[in-house]
Amino acid sequence: MNKQHQPGATQHLLCVNGDEWVYLSLTGNALGTCHQLLILMQINITQFVLVKIPRNMGVFHPDLKHTVGLGLRSKLLESIDDHV
Repeated sequence: MNKQHQPGATQHLLCVNGDEWVYLSLTGNALGTCHQLLILMQINITQFVLVKIPRNMGVFHPDLKHTVGLGLRSKLLESIDDHV
């Protein structure tokens, strides 16, 4: 895809400044689009594995979250009252 150092070769992508890709053809644009879709799919799969499955298994306890939230709120309110 990136043949910028080969004379006479059809180039689809151009690397600029070492960290930016410029799409020079429809093939390069298709590759960039597929790459972005792959990243979005990986984000979705990671969220499914790290959040949705453990939540459905009961790993995240809502009662504990509620208790911790109330504990933090009371500590914050105590510290505010101490400074006033």
